[in-house]
Amino acid sequence: MQNILHSKSLQKRTRKFCFTKPIRSDVVIYDRMGSEFVGEAIEDAVSYHVIEVRERINLHFSILARFVFLLLSRVFRSGDYWRLASTRVMHDYAVIAAAKPKVVLTYIDNSHRFGILSRIYRKAEFFAIQNGFRGPRARDFPRIIYTKNLFCHGQETVDKYREAGHQVDRYLVIGSLKDGLYRANRPTRIEKQHDLCWISEYRKERFDTSMPALAKNTQIMLSYIQQYCRDHNKKFCVAGSSKNAVIDGIKESVLEEQFVNDHVELDDITLVPNDGRFSTYAAIDDSEISITTQSTLGLEALGRGCKVLFCNYTGDPYYDIPGIGKHGIWALGSGEEDYASFEKRITEIMSLSADEWWSQTKQCASYFVLAEEQHLPQHRIVDEITKHLSLLPQ
Repeated sequence: MQNILHSKSLQKRTRKFCFTKPIRSDVVIYDRMGSEFVGEAIEDAVSYHVIEVRERINLHFSILARFVFLLLSRVFRSGDYWRLASTRVMHDYAVIAAAKPKVVLTYIDNSHRFGILSRIYRKAEFFAIQNGFRGPRARDFPRIIYTKNLFCHGQETVDKYREAGHQVDRYLVIGSLKDGLYRANRPTRIEKQHDLCWISEYRKERFDTSMPALAKNTQIMLSYIQQYCRDHNKKFCVAGSSKNAVIDGIKESVLEEQFVNDHVELDDITLVPNDGRFSTYAAIDDSEISITTQSTLGLEALGRGCKVLFCNYTGDPYYDIPGIGKHGIWALGSGEEDYASFEKRITEIMSLSADEWWSQTKQCASYFVLAEEQHLPQHRIVDEITKHLSLLPQ
C-alpha cells in the first residue's frame, strides 16, 4: 500500500480559564471549530474575531460582571428560551455582549447553545452554517435546533428540519461552504488518477460501538471494490476520514490505516489522509467513481457532478440515502447486495459521459447539496452579512 499519511503534533485539549479583555468587532465567529473556513469566506469583505467557547472560559471582569448579573436576573426574565438557557449559555451571552457584535456566525450548525443565544441576545443577527449531513431521519435529533438563520446545504435539510419540528426562522439554501471554497480553488482541468475511490467514514468508536452495521457495510464495500479492481485491472484509492483524535495513545488516522490494511489485500492502493482541508475532495475529483455509505463528502461530490455510488448492504434502511436518494443509478440497497449487482452498476456508471451522468442525477444531487457555479456559498454568506450591516444605523 502506498502510504502518504503525514504525522502531526497532537495536543490534548483541556479547558482553561483566562482573563483576556474582549475584542470588539462587528462580526464574530462563535466557536473556533471550523472557524478557519468561515474566516476564509468572509475575510476579504469584513473584519472579524473568533470567540473560543470550548477550551477557554474567559473570566475578564467585564465578562464576569455581566455573567453574574445574568444569573441573578434570569428568574425575572420572561420567555421559554431564557428557561432553556444553561450556565454555559449565560457565560457565552456575557462574552458576546462584551464584544458588541452586529453579526454572529458559527460553523457548528447543530449547536444547542448557539440556537438559544440567537433567541435571547437581541443586539446581533445570528447565522449558523451547516457543516455536514445530519443523518437520514428527522427523529434522530437529540435536541430541537433554535437557530434563527441557517445557511444549509440543500432543500433536503429544510424538509428534514421542518419535519423534526426545529425552530428555524429562515433557511438559506446555499450549498456546502467547504465544498464552495474547494471549487473556487480547484484546477480547471482535472486528470483522473484513480478508477475507484472509497470515501471512508471510519471512526473507532463508531465502528466498534455505536454503528457496528456501518463497519460491516464498509467491509463488504471494500471486498467488492477489491474484487472489481482485480477483475477489471483498475486503480483504487481511499479518501481518509480520521483527523487528529488520539485514542489510547494512538492517532485515529493510524487506526484507520490499520483497518484498511486488515480488509484490503491489494498492494497498489493510495491512502489519502484527511488533512482537514481539501485533500479528500481532490482525491474524489481525481477518481472516476467514488463509493461510500452516506458520507457528507459523497453528497457534496454528487452535488458538484462527480460520479458517486452510495451502497447499503446492512438491510437497515437507516443507512439509505433518504427520500429521493434511495432509488437511482447512484444507489445500491435492498435486493442488490451481491457482488454481481455491484460490478454491473460500477460498469454502467463507468460507461456514462459526464453529461449523461448529470442528466440522471442532477435532481437528487441538487436536492441534497446545491452547487451553483455562479453563486458560490461563500459569496452568498458575504452578501447576507454585508446586507445586514448596511441596514444598521451608523
